[in-house]
Amino acid sequence: VRLHGVLISGDVLFQMAEVHRQIQMQLEDMLKSFHNELLTELEKKVELDVRYLNVSL
Repeated sequence: VRLHGVLISGDVLFQMAEVHRQIQMQLEDMLKSFHNELLTELEKKVELDVRYLNVSL
């Protein structure tokens, strides 16, 4: 297989695909962590703020 004019063997392509898959999995894990750690906490704080404002008004 040729990629940008360079001959690449099937083994190298397989390794590239595997590295890409691992990077995608790591990215998904990071996004899940970001959501759980940050966005979930922000959502809780917004809910508390809304409750406070509703009681205050």
